[in-house]
Amino acid sequence: MHIFENVDDAILRLTNHSQNFHFPTRQNLVTANDIIKFSVQQNVFRALGLANHKPSVIYRNWATANFESLHTQLTNCQSGNVFGLIIKSYTDSFLSSWRTTTNEKLVYGPASKIVNLLIKTIQESSQFKVDSIIRFQHVPWDSYTLRPLRKIINELADTDYYINIPTTAAMSFVNSTELYDILEKAIFNLYDRLPGQPPTIYFDYFAWNDNH
Repeated sequence: MHIFENVDDAILRLTNHSQNFHFPTRQNLVTANDIIKFSVQQNVFRALGLANHKPSVIYRNWATANFESLHTQLTNCQSGNVFGLIIKSYTDSFLSSWRTTTNEKLVYGPASKIVNLLIKTIQESSQFKVDSIIRFQHVPWDSYTLRPLRKIINELADTDYYINIPTTAAMSFVNSTELYDILEKAIFNLYDRLPGQPPTIYFDYFAWNDNH
């Protein structure tokens, strides 16, 4: 994992990545059920650490119930602001489902990551992909997407206080909607500085996929 030394380092590396990146299409993602099963892997569910419930079952039940409405809203989405409202709405929905099922509270970060992973996987299916939202897509935050920004986050973020991303930061570091919004605005700010302003979701492929 590369920690960006400064913004210029980030721009150089991300520009090189974006210029050589081709958005993936997965031939195995034919149905909604295919997308739901593939979207969130076991490492995410294990990190949620439930003893009496299976996180995978909670997620797949929720995703199955909400897939059609989510896809419809994505299809109708015409701006980044509306996309952000969709993310918040479905993250809140997943948090509510989790709490109802488990009687436990889930941190905002893992819930938002799961929603963004579902949308990322929808976008890798030729049957369900919504081309018009690629430029609006959010980054799923976890150790691979957070830690590269440790040294540059405060140059990118529009806040009046210091943000410290620890060396151990993972998806639960994102513990509020406010921090989530700050991080998303920061990564959009960074990608706006790249030649051609490539879609910000490319950062997830740079940070996560290129390390696996």
